[in-house]
This record gives sequence, C-alpha cells and structure tokens, in this order.
Amino acid sequence: MFTLRVNRVLRGKIGGTVRVYEANDSGRATLGWVQGKQYLLFLFYESSEGSWALDGRGNSGPIDKANVALSEIATIKAAHGGGVIHGVVSGQELADGVARVQIEAKRAAGWFTTRTNEKGEFQLTVSVGQHVVRATKDGFDSGDSDIS
Repeated sequence: MFTLRVNRVLRGKIGGTVRVYEANDSGRATLGWVQGKQYLLFLFYESSEGSWALDGRGNSGPIDKANVALSEIATIKAAHGGGVIHGVVSGQELADGVARVQIEAKRAAGWFTTRTNEKGEFQLTVSVGQHVVRATKDGFDSGDSDIS
C-alpha cells in the first residue's frame, strides 16, 4: 500500500493524496518506487481494499519514460472521429463455444453492436468517448465494463 500525491489527472476523478494498492501477484507493476519520483499510473478503484489499485499490465511507469504513452493519450483525446474496440471472448461458461457472442457498446451518443467470429474475436467501430461494453449469449452475461 502506497500513499501518493496526485499532480495531474488525465481521465477520471481523483486528486489530492491517495492510497494505492499494488498486489503481490502477476499483475504487479514492479516499479521500484522511489520517493519524490513522478510516475504515470493507470489506476482503478478497488472497493474491497478501500483504495486505488494499480493496473500493472505495462503502461504504468516512471513519467520520464512515459513519452509514448502520453503521446498516445493526447492523440486519443484530440480525436474527433471514432475508435475501435477489439478483443477476444473466452471462457468455459459458454457451453456452445465463443462464436456469435453478442458484443454491445453503449453510450449516450449511440449504441454499437457486433458478434464474435469462430475464434471469439471481435472488432467494433465506435464513436470517441466512454462506452459500457457487455458480452451476451444464451444465458451468459459478462456484466458491464467501462471502456474508453
């Protein structure tokens, strides 16, 4: 558990001094924290811990090594067209396989839908912004995921 001071927020609502939980598992960022050093962190709120949790999948890191990520974030924020959500659905919960799973992305400005191919892959062209995404098929429901 780390206590950090927020200098700038690129998306979401977080500020001041926050507690950040970094799990000791395969998702760990292993940043080698140094007091006084600045970091670009991708966080999500973990209600069970009462703190923000670090998404350690490779994008968080020292700010002096984050030029590519910051540039990509700026490009996304400046986009006026659309974007693409792509992914793969997998899981044993789908008794008859991952083909033809309905993928829905919703937001105030529109609703977008597609289906997975025989490998569970999908690609969905959407408008720029935050979407609530859900995968459904024959009694299976992934629940809502916020994606932007």
